[in-house]
Amino acid sequence: MRKLLAGTLGISLFLLGACSNSNESLVQRDIEHVEKVMTAEEDDYLLIVKEEDGKFEEFVEFVKEVANEENQQVTLYNTFQPDGETLVDRGNFEYTDELKGAVLYSIQDGNVTDEINVGMLTADNYEQQLVDFFTRTQ
Repeated sequence: MRKLLAGTLGISLFLLGACSNSNESLVQRDIEHVEKVMTAEEDDYLLIVKEEDGKFEEFVEFVKEVANEENQQVTLYNTFQPDGETLVDRGNFEYTDELKGAVLYSIQDGNVTDEINVGMLTADNYEQQLVDFFTRTQ
């Protein structure tokens, strides 16, 4: 009985761990993922930030909260963390002309189909603005 219980618990923890990243509403990714999206290999919502210290502003939590409520997955890309983890002194970003910081983009077939400047959202209006964004871009 103990072996059965221990085995069931072990399998449950393994499955929980394996599924946790794929179910995240906001996932930080690397430049290679951004390149796949911009070259039409994948469609995605991209939230671009430019945080030199790696500390994200409040709007990142707004996006994560609403994406979770709307069952959407958003990719977070910090231009100062091109590998998705390590902070670097990065003065340029290949897609600077197309993708600005503090903006959430809907990208399909390598083209921006819609965008919202999330850096301008406030605690009073972020939820409805983001729900509208996700609704019109589905």
